[in-house]
Amino acid sequence: MAERACDRTSIVVAQKDERTRLEERRGAPRVTATGSVEETREMVPVREYWLRDAAGRSYRVTETEFRAATVGQSMEVCR
Repeated sequence: MAERACDRTSIVVAQKDERTRLEERRGAPRVTATGSVEETREMVPVREYWLRDAAGRSYRVTETEFRAATVGQSMEVCR
């Protein structure tokens, strides 16, 4: 995964939130009964990690940042 550029800011973690959403992904091509090639699609769960500060602002973070975060403690996140 490519690093994203961001402005770092320091927050005090008020809440941690791990969310799961479904994302459609391309699967392997398959041959139908009539002989045509069809691309398969599948829905896969994708995890997102969010931290919230005392003012209610949410910040999406990496899994590593999420695991390191402690409620009540300060940490740097991307704005």
